[in-house]
Amino acid sequence: MYITGKTDEPIMPEPTKFILVPESSYSNVTALHSCRQCVKPLTVVTCTNIFCDGNHEEGSGTSECNREDEGERINSNRYAASGKCYNNETDDVHHDGDEDNNDKGHDNNDKSVKSTQEWRRIRIYDNERQRKFTGRREKQRSKRRDTINQFIGSFVLFVSTMRVSLACPEIISSICRCDDSQNGIILKCSHVDGSQAVYMLKANQINLGLIQQLEMQDSGLKHIPAGFFSGLFIKKLDLSYNSITDIDENSFLEMNDILQELILHHNNLTQLPSKALTPLSALLRLDLSNNSIGDIEAEHAFPPLSKLYDVSLANNRICQIHKNAFEHVKHSIQTINLGRNCLKEVPAPAIRGFKQLMALHLHNNNISSLKALSFMNLPLINLLNLASNQISTIHNRTFLNVPNLRYLYLTRNRITN
Repeated sequence: MYITGKTDEPIMPEPTKFILVPESSYSNVTALHSCRQCVKPLTVVTCTNIFCDGNHEEGSGTSECNREDEGERINSNRYAASGKCYNNETDDVHHDGDEDNNDKGHDNNDKSVKSTQEWRRIRIYDNERQRKFTGRREKQRSKRRDTINQFIGSFVLFVSTMRVSLACPEIISSICRCDDSQNGIILKCSHVDGSQAVYMLKANQINLGLIQQLEMQDSGLKHIPAGFFSGLFIKKLDLSYNSITDIDENSFLEMNDILQELILHHNNLTQLPSKALTPLSALLRLDLSNNSIGDIEAEHAFPPLSKLYDVSLANNRICQIHKNAFEHVKHSIQTINLGRNCLKEVPAPAIRGFKQLMALHLHNNNISSLKALSFMNLPLINLLNLASNQISTIHNRTFLNVPNLRYLYLTRNRITN
């Protein structure tokens, strides 16, 4: 700065004022950028109101502060303008060093950017390849599933067609009505020669499989010999409306764990076919009604059929029943029909103790009175049919200990007391 006057000699500038900032305090650079706040500042000299460069006016603020003796300079402007954080709080004051450091920084940045771009390209390529591979795999799986489904559909159709053709062959259909059900075939061979029908069935047994129901009504059968149904798997056998007088003990031998229902009503049986029934462990229902069966005098007339729950002996010639006739089935029987026989009294000893008995039919007999405790120990009995008898007297303790009795039929009797 020069002042024009009497002389042209320059006037000495006003002495520079220096303030020493302690190490623990923050420099002006710290305030300019947040990145500097976590770094311990160096000891610096702050220039106040006087600039190192004489081109600035006094009081305009601090721009750069130098420590020439240590060769370091804090460049706050560059930090604030770049908006980046550096590892070092100071930069070298040598001009060549600054340029070299800047060039190296730019080179490192370029390499970092290139590496990042290359890594992204690799990731994009890998993702695209994985996506294409997954798509191809899904297409292959879809084609495989479609092929399997088509094969299964064709196989099911083939089996269904073969089953219909094999289950009901033409030679069988010529004498029997054959219906195919989900549980097996239903054969109705009524009003034809029973022996011939069974012969044809046995000849085609391999094609028949499980026979859900075989009806041979009015087929002229008089005797069921041993092995008559051998090779046939029958669940329900209906031999009603024939003239059967006896059944061999080995007639149903091969159906012991298959036959569940045996219907023999309207035949000419004179006694229970106990020996023929013995192997039928799966038997559930037995219908022997409308035969000529006489008194059941044999002890254990019914073999131990643990699953048997429904027995019909209606419309026979039964006048007496041994007290232990039902001993082997008393824990499974739920329904007994003894109607239309010649019983003169309730067969109390024979039916006492039936734990599962729910319905007892004694209608159309010759019962004249109901004695005390006639139905004792029948805890589950729900229905008792005594209609159409000769009952004239009912003891006041007749129905003691039958707590579940709901339906009692006493119509067409002679009750007076």
